[in-house]
Amino acid sequence: IAFLRDSGLTNGYTFLSTGSVDLTDKTFQLGNVPTEWPGNIYWIGDGGTLKLNHDVALSGIWTFSGSVIIDGNSYVLDLGQTGTIVLERGAHVEFKNLSLYNLSSQHGIVCNDNDCAITLNFSDLLLSGNYVFDKGSIYIYYDSILGMLEGLNKPCTFTYASTKTSTIDSFAKLEIIDG
Repeated sequence: IAFLRDSGLTNGYTFLSTGSVDLTDKTFQLGNVPTEWPGNIYWIGDGGTLKLNHDVALSGIWTFSGSVIIDGNSYVLDLGQTGTIVLERGAHVEFKNLSLYNLSSQHGIVCNDNDCAITLNFSDLLLSGNYVFDKGSIYIYYDSILGMLEGLNKPCTFTYASTKTSTIDSFAKLEIIDG
């Protein structure tokens, strides 16, 4: 699907199957109620924005190509037990005002090469298991948190194993919380 202008989905609607959405220079907004998202979507677009207007539980795969902002609008993107975010070769995804729940090595963020880049802009990465970040880079643009979900009975390990350098901006901080 390619949009000629900003667009989106109304409350409770998702894509149930596989498809692609061209976000180039457009904003695509999701509904104003909690949403479960089972479909596998390929989000394409330089200068595109995917905007959450409520919590989203992702059980499918969202693949990103180009440079895209996921504006969480202070909501949660929950990867649950199977949700995955994939960055195609050279993709850049900025997580803005978002809490990303249930990150682990079984599902989470996957960078396909070292040219991939993740920006955290007032966003939280909350682990539900051990997680290895082995390709790409992370840029902390504005205050963000790395930690584990509340209520877990075991500590989690975040391993930065990429050969690329990550950066914390001079006016930002990365808070690593207990656990």
